[in-house]
Amino acid sequence: MEKKFSHLKQFVKKHPENKMAWYLLGKEYLQRGQEAKAAYCFAQSGEIFEAYEAVEFGIKVEDIQAASKEVEAAPGPKRKKWTGIVKKTIAVLLLFLVCILLQDPSVSDPYSQGPQQDNPQTAPPHSAQEPQPQYLYIDHTLNPYAESWMNEFYTFWKETKDDGNEWAVIAPIKQTAVHWLQPGDLQVVVSGTAADQISSLQIESHHPILCDCETGPFPLEEQVLSEWKAIQEDWLTAKSAVHHYEQLNGVKPSQPQDLLGDYPNNLISGLTDSLAEAVNLVLSNDQSNPVWETELNTSASNGQDPRKAKFTLDRSMPELEIIVDKSNHRLALVSGDMVLRNYPVGLGGDRTPEGEFEITEKVVNPNGRSDGDFGSRGMTLSDTLYAIHGTNEPESIGKDESLGCVRMEQEDVEELFAMVPLGTKVTVVNDGSLPEEIIRGASPYKLPSQVEETNPTKVYRWLN
Repeated sequence: MEKKFSHLKQFVKKHPENKMAWYLLGKEYLQRGQEAKAAYCFAQSGEIFEAYEAVEFGIKVEDIQAASKEVEAAPGPKRKKWTGIVKKTIAVLLLFLVCILLQDPSVSDPYSQGPQQDNPQTAPPHSAQEPQPQYLYIDHTLNPYAESWMNEFYTFWKETKDDGNEWAVIAPIKQTAVHWLQPGDLQVVVSGTAADQISSLQIESHHPILCDCETGPFPLEEQVLSEWKAIQEDWLTAKSAVHHYEQLNGVKPSQPQDLLGDYPNNLISGLTDSLAEAVNLVLSNDQSNPVWETELNTSASNGQDPRKAKFTLDRSMPELEIIVDKSNHRLALVSGDMVLRNYPVGLGGDRTPEGEFEITEKVVNPNGRSDGDFGSRGMTLSDTLYAIHGTNEPESIGKDESLGCVRMEQEDVEELFAMVPLGTKVTVVNDGSLPEEIIRGASPYKLPSQVEETNPTKVYRWLN
């Protein structure tokens, strides 16, 4: 605790403009009973203190700020007198705030909507709905005391306060400049539970980037990240499908089922319940960070299994694109700077053209069967004789043996086919920009087959 306190004071000295750091330092002083120092820090934090605490309890931050300015402006011997008066005044204000927090039952949960029951002992031993842990995704690299992510957390907490009192923040960790953010760069970085008092909200760090202190593991990190990634992939597939539907038809779909069509209008293969929900979220045009309910594949603390949880989505991630890197025989499915998948592929060396293309055709079993030259899936690039497809020569993956097409292993091409809609942008480069590491999902992304996607009337002559 002392190490954290010392680290925070040093941070404030180096970054006096950071209002969130002043606010957190004030809370540390308040917990130590140093009300005057706490008040000075709260004054420096300005609207952060006001947003988190002062307004809800009728304390005007302007009064504290004005008093602090008078202290700073007072010259020579008079300053000691003013300091004493201001300290007493601020101490009274803060003690008043603390008394409210301690005595008012409506704030035993920091953001509860109303008073608790008069006789807690008469309450049933278990509520009708078990608490649900909340998981907030922050779409930028964390700064230890950045106001941006703390404000996002505050909003998230207030919006989901009725669903449970456990929470955790998921964020990318990028300590060095990298071109691509990979799934392994996502971590649960902080977690906690609701505090009895708003001034003593506890935060536990799980990564040293957030504090100069000991950090501990997050017990459900693997399950949490796996569930968040699966939800985010549905969101990205939905966002991409809606975008390309509008490009192809000039209007947005009115419902998820509009995305379904038989070949050659097979934008996507089918809809799962979660993908349909994601499409509805996209169509709602709600610009807020949506909350998505799911189930964690793990035992709950109360012995029930599965355990429900809620996640926020990252709406800022752009539509899916494909990048093929000839230099290391990799095909990546990306969203902005996030690599969702990175598959090994077979290419044709100089016979594989570089440049930008788009998927203009998607077909299942292009040879009329799943084990032909083109495998079980094929995607034509910009109405040319080049395509991304499967192969019956898996030993050619990683080599330049095709006549120009992109060959993929069967399970890989089937997953890619399911995730990317018609119209998806494909960029072929030869610059070594993609990572060498092969990245696949914990389990293949699959969609139900709800439309006709074969084309038995055509003989495909892609440059295999």
